[in-house]
Amino acid sequence: MNRVERRQSKRQLNLLGEIVKIMHQYFPKLVDMFEGLTDIRNQSYVKYKMKVIFMVRLLSLMSSIKSMHKMERMVATDEALENVRKICGLELENIPHCDTINDVFVNVKVEEFEKIITYIVRQLIRSKMFDKYRIRGRYFLVVFDGT
Repeated sequence: MNRVERRQSKRQLNLLGEIVKIMHQYFPKLVDMFEGLTDIRNQSYVKYKMKVIFMVRLLSLMSSIKSMHKMERMVATDEALENVRKICGLELENIPHCDTINDVFVNVKVEEFEKIITYIVRQLIRSKMFDKYRIRGRYFLVVFDGT
């Protein structure tokens, strides 16, 4: 495969679309859980719901994007906007700005977010996806990357 063919295949691959399919299959309640988080922002200024902000950040992390500015470029495509619309079930004109996302993450209650992490880990264990990686055939080793 030459460089031109590689670029064309990357254009055809909708990475976020594939991630969305996986999320719907393994974590059907995740979007609703994000919407249930306490929003301490002044509601008269709120343009994006909590689920939109968290899904944009989660999708960027799942796409190996660590920088907020790279995330903005990645989600600036029509394809990414359409995927976020599908996940959240909302009509969106744009993706939230990186400063908006950072402001929400700074103020989110850790206890509420821990419930979401617990849900994700339980769903993965229940799906038996990691059974072959058990220690001594019985225990799971769970590691969280704090980056």
